[in-house]
Amino acid sequence: MTFLPSARNAVPWLWFLLDSLHIGRDLQSIQPTTAESASAAIKLIDEFKKNHGLSDFVYASDEMYLAAGQELPTFEECGDFEQIENGVGLFRRFEHDFMNALEDLPTAPRMREFDSVSGVSIAPHMSRLFKKLLPYNIKINVHPVVNDFFGNTVTVTGLVTAGDIIKQCKDCLNGEALLIPHTMLRENDVVFLDGMRTDELAAALQKPIWRVSADDGYDFIDDIINLIERNA
Repeated sequence: MTFLPSARNAVPWLWFLLDSLHIGRDLQSIQPTTAESASAAIKLIDEFKKNHGLSDFVYASDEMYLAAGQELPTFEECGDFEQIENGVGLFRRFEHDFMNALEDLPTAPRMREFDSVSGVSIAPHMSRLFKKLLPYNIKINVHPVVNDFFGNTVTVTGLVTAGDIIKQCKDCLNGEALLIPHTMLRENDVVFLDGMRTDELAAALQKPIWRVSADDGYDFIDDIINLIERNA
């Protein structure tokens, strides 16, 4: 879940703006983002850009829109994705690249069914996007994982842990393998944030674990092609 203090490190000028409006001065009182506070933050940003004749400069993260229950900005509205490392436009760029990559996706000779896990907030969007694979004989079931390890208000995919996957998904996986977004694992490693390894997760679930790209639609499709070819 997005918290306002992250703005201090990511975009100092945004924190200055909020501080000048007397928002968030008492750090001890900051609470997890609610639908109401997310909507208020988005409104503040929209008004700031409108009042200053700006189309970019300041953005709300994808997680802010998801928390508010609002539609994500379009691909075009995300500008040049300057803040993508901070979660601004991450899904729209993935979706855009994913759809373009479908042009080179061969149809599998038989239906291949897989499972995937994600954070709660983005799961409905990923599920709708993965339905685009059905004409290619690829079915991906998306399982949203409630974050018991860090707390239920944490809804991002990158903070899902193996222990929570086991507890919530062990008896509901129907595919031949489980696709794990690479952002759930420590960088250049096979270890989740709770210390469990991918081979330990595979043993617990009795399912092969396939690591796939979570932030690049082209790489995701390439990963699926390569994995299907190696496991024909």
